[in-house]
Amino acid sequence: MIGGGGHLTNLVAASFAPMFGDGTGIIGEADKLTPMAQDGTLMNFRVHLQGAPGFGQSVVVTVRQDQLDTHVRCTVAEFETSCTATGETLTFGAGQLISVKAEGTSACCGAFRWVAVYALDSR
Repeated sequence: MIGGGGHLTNLVAASFAPMFGDGTGIIGEADKLTPMAQDGTLMNFRVHLQGAPGFGQSVVVTVRQDQLDTHVRCTVAEFETSCTATGETLTFGAGQLISVKAEGTSACCGAFRWVAVYALDSR
């Protein structure tokens, strides 16, 4: 299992979280990048928000690889506080960088946490 978290204070701009620890959610991504130690596959990506986005609002949380958005993402909508990227997997090579980006339709939600399974490549 891997995971991390951050604090969403201004979702008009993207907030980023590192793989380990509790990122501050500051807009910049550079200090949130974490290199993967070994080849493997990320799966079962899940997100939990401290509070719900609210009526008509949402938060999209995306796994990033080498500072680029990937297809692994989920959306927390309206009065929900969690989401899961069901069936989505992403392969990482050793040394590739991971971070997680959260963007929403308004400032909301406080802290967020993410978790995923990381299956090491057996090669």
